[in-house]
Amino acid sequence: TLRDVCIKRIKRSAAGIEVQVPRLVRTPAALVRTLDYLVEKIIDADTKVDPRFLDARRRPRAPTMSEVRAYFWDRARGISNDWMAQNFQGGGRLSPGLIESYERIVRALIIFNYEMSEDEEFVIAFRTTNEEQLNNCLKTVCELYDYARRTGVPELQSPHEAEFRAYHVLMQMMDNSAKVEMAAFLRKLPGDVIASRDLQFAMDVFATVNDNNYIKYFRLVKRATYVQACLMHRHFVRVRQSALKTINYSFNPSNGSATLS
Repeated sequence: TLRDVCIKRIKRSAAGIEVQVPRLVRTPAALVRTLDYLVEKIIDADTKVDPRFLDARRRPRAPTMSEVRAYFWDRARGISNDWMAQNFQGGGRLSPGLIESYERIVRALIIFNYEMSEDEEFVIAFRTTNEEQLNNCLKTVCELYDYARRTGVPELQSPHEAEFRAYHVLMQMMDNSAKVEMAAFLRKLPGDVIASRDLQFAMDVFATVNDNNYIKYFRLVKRATYVQACLMHRHFVRVRQSALKTINYSFNPSNGSATLS
């Protein structure tokens, strides 16, 4: 039934409405199961007919990617709110389930950003918002890793820390202040994370961008994991523009300042 597949929506503040009703706040275990359901039954099954999405004749249909993203993000925010309502995050309580939840949300947002990169409506209306959401969630994940390491509790150390630290590098590598920020970012990382395959790959990509080695950049795309490739894809236009400027200068050194659009 529809009741069996319902997931609590985020409840925004409004006059006379209590945002968090204690009896409706889900337990940590329930929050993990909810995210399992979102990933396995919503994102992974987005091509199947779903009773939550209706056509013009009110018949169930398969959702569009835009609808899947909107549905997922609304419910993911609700999951985040329920964690915070129980004093998780922000220096409060910490659990492996909390960290894993944010990790899975980040992966989903990265993939949505890539899958919808050619959707004109999404690019115009939601691309910037999605980037902000992704940045904020990735920042939260990194803060949780820092907090977990400060506790010294082995059970709180995520086995995926290197993977997400690498995503941070791939996200920020085109920023104007990337070199300075990256140096500070790497200084605070533990040796095992820096030596990891994921972070070494991300730093290799970062180096190709700084060296304007566009040939190696696209070769590295072939070696990337799917999620890493999604993040590298977001920089394709700028890498190609830089490549064209380099090629233009090579063949026309006297006209090296030519503008390419």
